[in-house]
Amino acid sequence: MTQAILFIYSFLLIVLFTVVATLALVYFLRKYNPFFLVLSILFITFILDMLVVTMTEFVPAFSQFYDKTFMAIPSFKTIIFIVSACCITYLYNSIVYDKVIKKLFIPIIFMSLLFLFIPMYKNSGVKVFIYYTVYQIFTLWIGTSLYKFCINHENKDSNRLKLSKKLAIATIIFSILIVIEDFVIIFFFDTYTTEVVHIQNRCYSEDTYRIVLSYHAIYYLLNKIQPHLLKVEYDFDDPTLIISDINYDTVPNEPTIITSDLSPSKFDEFSTYYEFTSREKEILKLIIAYKSAQEISDELYIAPGTVKTHMHKIYQKVNVTKRSQLISLYNNFNQN
Repeated sequence: MTQAILFIYSFLLIVLFTVVATLALVYFLRKYNPFFLVLSILFITFILDMLVVTMTEFVPAFSQFYDKTFMAIPSFKTIIFIVSACCITYLYNSIVYDKVIKKLFIPIIFMSLLFLFIPMYKNSGVKVFIYYTVYQIFTLWIGTSLYKFCINHENKDSNRLKLSKKLAIATIIFSILIVIEDFVIIFFFDTYTTEVVHIQNRCYSEDTYRIVLSYHAIYYLLNKIQPHLLKVEYDFDDPTLIISDINYDTVPNEPTIITSDLSPSKFDEFSTYYEFTSREKEILKLIIAYKSAQEISDELYIAPGTVKTHMHKIYQKVNVTKRSQLISLYNNFNQN
């Protein structure tokens, strides 16, 4: 009975991670934002890790092989840790800096070196505990850094920051809980002798943390994907969006101009003609879709000030001062 419950539990977790990975991949294919591709890869590593853990619980021969291999050369788990760390660091970069800060990947290099040298230590619980704790120190650092960023920007009322703060707190708490659970399991339940090596590879605190991540990811992705799946056109434009976000737009309200053609070919022609950068193209598409600066900030995981800067550059390149003029220019360009 216990085995059946454990199997169902593992199966449901794999399904949950698959849903998140699929949703993130769908959104990446719609928007080509690398943030969501990396998010999808992160949950794919969760799926692979869960599959291996489940096999060690239900296939004794595989369990023996995996445990002995892990004590000698833990290559699979090391790959899972390194890929996960790279994904988490990239996501952190996107949230905080809106670009890749290479120096933030330095801890991953040190972690990789430790993973190479730790297996040289004699087989013992200490060796395994150090191996797992190295990764949890990394996640604790990421969680703490993200929490400090959210605290320093609490004056900004942003859904992105609220979500980031929740994830930061969860990361800090579960990093500590995972270390505690690893300590108890490794030193009181696992066996590390010359004749027998038996490792409890599942960590329930880690499973719970991944469930929390999945919940927030699904909630965010569904809110982002669903409007695009349901709406073909946007019915209105708030004339105060640009006025509130960019001070130079002081032209009186004009009738709404609805763009009806966002085909990739015409959009790319327009973007190429005015020499927009890749980031400006992303923002341009959302401007045409009547997104406010704050909504663009939340959707692309960049600071509102950065959005305004890009919008200003876009308007300068096409020589307009407001959204309706930009859309009118876009429609005229496509027609001609």
